Amino acid sequence: MKKNIFLSIAMIISICLCYSIIHASDTIEINTQPNLSPILIEDKEASQKLKNISIEYLAIYQRQSIDNDFYIKVQSFITAHPRALSSLSALLMVYTMCFLDNDDGIYSDAGKKILNYIISKYPSTLHAKIALFLMAERDYNDGNLKESLIKLNEYYEVMLLVENDKYFKTYLDELNLKEKNIIPEYLFLLGNVNCRLGQDIEAIKVFKKIIVEYPGSIYSKAAQRVIDSINALNKAP
Repeated sequence: MKKNIFLSIAMIISICLCYSIIHASDTIEINTQPNLSPILIEDKEASQKLKNISIEYLAIYQRQSIDNDFYIKVQSFITAHPRALSSLSALLMVYTMCFLDNDDGIYSDAGKKILNYIISKYPSTLHAKIALFLMAERDYNDGNLKESLIKLNEYYEVMLLVENDKYFKTYLDELNLKEKNIIPEYLFLLGNVNCRLGQDIEAIKVFKKIIVEYPGSIYSKAAQRVIDSINALNKAP
């Protein structure tokens, strides 16, 4: 009996080791600190090239798994355009690739390093402002609610500047993103963080702000549903 148990344990360990080796061999090494110029400029030709590349990302996103060939293509673009703001847009696309569902979080550290790189090296850019929001969102997704709340409150004034940034529309176009209002998205995250922390009054206040100020956004109806849920729970015996 003991011999069979030891054999079973040995087989399990062997299978796990084989899986780890195979998994490691498939892992892509993400460049989180590309060699870019200290000063980046708008480059219309680079923007168009990135737009053509990012069209392919839809298929990657639908599979929810990073693709080596596509990553190499994006990395080659960044290397070829060290002075273009478009390279930061491409880097933010790589960030989203680091958190696809079917990759089991193996690229999460690389994704966080990308955000830190953009914020520390290019703090005055649109991309740094977006990176700040993404950091708060990542804290929320990782369950670090208090850290997320601190960041969201601290970055509020910064978020207000995003949509007025002259590069914002170019950024959306480069990544083939639809026209969007980032403020209601920011507010919805803020409301959810407050809600999960049990701060219902503050959460409802934020959600009502979305409903009043951004009635046409996709977050308006969602905000009303959350308010209704909070009120229903508070009324429950």
